[in-house]
Amino acid sequence: MKRSGFTTPLRRGASFALLPLALIACSHDGHKSDITLPVLSAGAHTIVVDGDRAAHDGTAFVGGDGAAYIVLGDDSDAAASVVYRRGGGNATWQRVPRADGDVRITSALDEPQSVAAWAMPATATGYRARIGERTAAFTLASDGTLAASGDGCTLSGTIAAADLGNAARAVLTFSGCDEDGDYDGIAYVDPDAPNAAFHIVVDNGRAIHDFYAYAP
Repeated sequence: MKRSGFTTPLRRGASFALLPLALIACSHDGHKSDITLPVLSAGAHTIVVDGDRAAHDGTAFVGGDGAAYIVLGDDSDAAASVVYRRGGGNATWQRVPRADGDVRITSALDEPQSVAAWAMPATATGYRARIGERTAAFTLASDGTLAASGDGCTLSGTIAAADLGNAARAVLTFSGCDEDGDYDGIAYVDPDAPNAAFHIVVDNGRAIHDFYAYAP
């Protein structure tokens, strides 16, 4: 599924040296997958990687404690098809969808990305988003509470500040949408989508929702 209207220009071939970090994650069939990713400094990064057949272009958000949420698509204008995430520097990496075997990720590009710090709206504000083939309306309050404000595809939950490269943590429940259920991930102000209020990428360990929120 393509994102509408926004393109992130990326180039291959930047030179840099990063040490790999090998951690273990469980694949869906129960065996242990050896997942190797490059070490990234704290902050937001524009990245291009090799080693994952499903995706290679995207953005990484890394916290000061090593927590990370890495969003990858099959090109710079594609919705997220793969997420790599971990809860801290000593935590195991998880791939969404789960890896079928060992994965060794190497870097082709790593550049700092300027992402504005997350800020809650001063008052409850309404937004609309395209979730797959459906449209959802919701409000976001100043305390981070997100509530559905329409019928059909609805989402609710919370968005809270986090130490994750200026991204916030999003914990959402989808109902009446494609791939319903409980998800968590990130919300951030996307510098490559100036017409959107913010960008949300969340997963449930199996599926990913990737969408922009727009003020009416």
